[in-house]
Amino acid sequence: LEEVLDWSRWDKAKEFWTETVGTGTVTYDTTQKKSGLASWKADGGSGNGNVLLGKKDILGNAGRTTFYLRLTDLPSVNSEIGDFYTGAFRLHIFLTTAGVLQLITPSLQIGSNGSTLSTGVWYRLSLAWSITNSTTYEVRLYLGGVLDITGSNSPTLEAATLNAVYLGWSKAPGANKVLNF
Repeated sequence: LEEVLDWSRWDKAKEFWTETVGTGTVTYDTTQKKSGLASWKADGGSGNGNVLLGKKDILGNAGRTTFYLRLTDLPSVNSEIGDFYTGAFRLHIFLTTAGVLQLITPSLQIGSNGSTLSTGVWYRLSLAWSITNSTTYEVRLYLGGVLDITGSNSPTLEAATLNAVYLGWSKAPGANKVLNF
């Protein structure tokens, strides 16, 4: 599968990211980074808002993408940390209040629970997908290069006309919940 996104080209001018969604804040954080100059810091603030950085018109029905993330605290409510819209279908990387990774479309779980993430650790997540239609697909989530969650053909994928990717907190994660990516 072709790598569809190069997450290493983020910069503080937001030349890659074209959209900010939500009421929390996203800042360019030079103090916390996996490598390079900095990371993006999504802060749920008072706990009432979601905050995501987005890029439109970059995904298709087959591909893969890799990104790093680090949590300062686990969310107070189950929350998406990555939303992927292929132009036809919708996938979410979900994090439970216990730190368990899940794949969701958008309210039904794909495959089994994944690994449990801890705070203060940088993780590499890779999502790969091949979608023929809403009931013929394969999705894989890798954690640190090791297959963590896999699912295919069930449940039915939710249709979506948007073609975009969003990273950060979706659904108010709680006060002062920070996610670096």
